[in-house]
Amino acid sequence: MVVREGRDRLSRHARAWPGHPRISLIGSVQVVDGRDEPGHDALEVALATTVNLEKLKAVVCRLIDEFAVTANTTEVALPESDFYWQLDPAQKRDMATRPVATEVGRLRDDWELTHHLADGPEQVSAYSLTEVAELLMYFGEVAATLPYRPREQDTP
Repeated sequence: MVVREGRDRLSRHARAWPGHPRISLIGSVQVVDGRDEPGHDALEVALATTVNLEKLKAVVCRLIDEFAVTANTTEVALPESDFYWQLDPAQKRDMATRPVATEVGRLRDDWELTHHLADGPEQVSAYSLTEVAELLMYFGEVAATLPYRPREQDTP
């Protein structure tokens, strides 16, 4: 069981699945699995301060592949209402102030701005990651509604 200390309350959460760490508000990950065993949740692991881009690329590709298999599709329909609030990047990371969204984004626009990047030699801007991030967030939300698919064990 993970105990996360907030400003004025404690909240307890088990892991999403065995082996999945939960992030605590004090800047560490407690590796636990929801069983109530003495000393079971004492191990803390420091959070990474850098991201290896090759590993991130591999993770994203693997997650998209897993999503396609779980959803049994190679295309995802965008919702009729595909608008979302856009927050200023500084607001997203300022935990002392409640964010105020003043702009709206749209998943269809994000796809229109980015899908051609896979097809041709057009000039690419890393800023397009902002559009791709919103699409990936939506896929994660869809994945959360899909039934759990147990992993097949690899045979040696």
